Amino acid sequence: MLVSFRDRQYRALCQGGVANKIADTLVWALFPIFYRIQGLKLAKIGRITGLYAMVWGLSQLWTGHLADRIGRKPTIVAGFLLLAGGIAVTALGTVPIVWFVAAAIMGLGMALLYPNLIAAMSDLTPPLWRGKALGTYRYWRDTGYAIGALLLGLVAQVSDAVRPAMWLTAMLVAGSGLWIAFGVKDPKSRDARAHSSPHYVAGMELPNMPLLRSISVNRRIRGSSRCFGMFGINS
Repeated sequence: MLVSFRDRQYRALCQGGVANKIADTLVWALFPIFYRIQGLKLAKIGRITGLYAMVWGLSQLWTGHLADRIGRKPTIVAGFLLLAGGIAVTALGTVPIVWFVAAAIMGLGMALLYPNLIAAMSDLTPPLWRGKALGTYRYWRDTGYAIGALLLGLVAQVSDAVRPAMWLTAMLVAGSGLWIAFGVKDPKSRDARAHSSPHYVAGMELPNMPLLRSISVNRRIRGSSRCFGMFGINS
């Protein structure tokens, strides 16, 4: 509940994951239909979508390092805006060269936002429950496929066209980037550092953590002693 709804920074990153997968659903499910309607042959459709995937994959070799240097939020927000721009250019385009350029723009946007969303979540999460937080983020991120398929499919069905679904996705992606821009603090700020403190849980600092850790260790030692005692072994 804390990661999904209560904390505004976690909430912003989770919705970003959902919007990212809605856009990915558009690219793989509806873009080929759109290109086919525009008269492109299957080979050229494959080249356009392949360019998107290739730019995304290759660009990730340096976008993570870039975020380490300038911060997660600027790269994530820039990625969402580029992705939204690429979708808009695709919707406005009428010739293949425009769609190739738009595919490269979208691939670069995805490379900027995709690895850095989960990295930002990791940066902001205390080590004691980072695994659970990342699992929750990935749950919401991957629901974007289902949400995107249902929502975009419904819009395309009702409008009997693909472009309305494309414009809707562009607006969702741009809005998601703005949400993160205003809803996530720079990890270098004091409030953001407090999130990643091992003592931080649900918005408060736990007191006397060394004592709590020693209690936890003592309990594990007693549990091990009972386990060895069952077999007649003195630990």
